[in-house]
Parts: sequence; C-alpha cells; structure tokens
Amino acid sequence: MPKTTRLTRWLLRAGFVMALALTVFFGVKTTLSCYQLARQSGVEMPILEQTHAVLYENKRCQDAVAELFERDLKEELLTT
Repeated sequence: MPKTTRLTRWLLRAGFVMALALTVFFGVKTTLSCYQLARQSGVEMPILEQTHAVLYENKRCQDAVAELFERDLKEELLTT
C-alpha cells in the first residue's frame, strides 16, 4: 500500500476519533445542563437522571440500566 494511502487512512481515522471525542465531551456537558434545568423545572427525565448519575455520581452503568428497566410503566402525556 502506498505511503499516501496509509497516511490518508490514518488521518481519516484520527479525525473520526477526534470528532467522536468532541461529541462525547459536549454530551457530558449537555447532560449536566439539562439535568439542572429538569430539576429546576420539576420535569422527570429518567434516562437523563441515570446518565447524570453515571457521569457525576459514580453510579455503575449496569445499575443505572437495571433501575431504568425496573421502573413502573406509565402513560406518557401527549400534547398536540
């Protein structure tokens, strides 16, 4: 394989990894902001709450997922 092709592939992979890392970074910051806003507004957001617990309260992922699946089902409110 020519050197330029290998370099191009490496740069594409590196760019993808950097883009993914930035996406995760912004997702972590967004989780905190959304969590605080939901708490202030009194809005229940179970997935967000568990994500916050994993990221900021050292909750194990397995425990967060289990807690979500153990929740009682309830009807969602639909507004049109």
